[in-house]
Amino acid sequence: MRVHAPRMALIGTLVLAAACTAPSATLVSGLPEDTMLTLPRGWQMVDVATDPLAANNPLNVGPEVLDAKVFSPDPNELAAGSIVLDGSSPYGFVHIRQFTQEQIAETSIRDLRNGVFPFDRTRAKNPAVLKVIAQTPISDQRGFGEHLTFSVRLPSSATSDGISTSVTIDQTVIMSPATNHVSVLFVACTSDCFEVYQSQIDGIVNSWRTTT
Repeated sequence: MRVHAPRMALIGTLVLAAACTAPSATLVSGLPEDTMLTLPRGWQMVDVATDPLAANNPLNVGPEVLDAKVFSPDPNELAAGSIVLDGSSPYGFVHIRQFTQEQIAETSIRDLRNGVFPFDRTRAKNPAVLKVIAQTPISDQRGFGEHLTFSVRLPSSATSDGISTSVTIDQTVIMSPATNHVSVLFVACTSDCFEVYQSQIDGIVNSWRTTT
């Protein structure tokens, strides 16, 4: 399943990590202050935050977005110009958005959880197609939010090749302690693909630090 997204310009913001980082990983530079993320060596990242054609894309790139980057080990996924749920290689993004006081008052963790994929609506409508693998609340120095991993079977009408497919999604959503920023880390691909890349995806998710 591909969701419309903007054209993207490749950035060369991956640098070798410090000695304390595993040799197989690279540290992403160019992220907002107090934000850290490592990617497996060989993965590529694309910056979409400054794309003037991105106003109506799912990453909601605009003046309120502090950072928006997508990443994958497959350049073809990045060139697709869309958020890819059922790729044969992982597709992920990191997204940091500033919220107004009015938006904060109207936004819940449930709203944030459903920002990319309609998790709660899908589970309520057809619980047999969705399996929760892990769902953990977050409340620490980073802020509050949720880490959610689940698999879902997409109908043929929602897949890239018109064949019903199981995909696995790993999503972390965090509201900052000051409740003025929301950070999202999202990675998805077919469930078979996710199993193959599990250790690399876990490494990305576990490396992510944000206090923005």
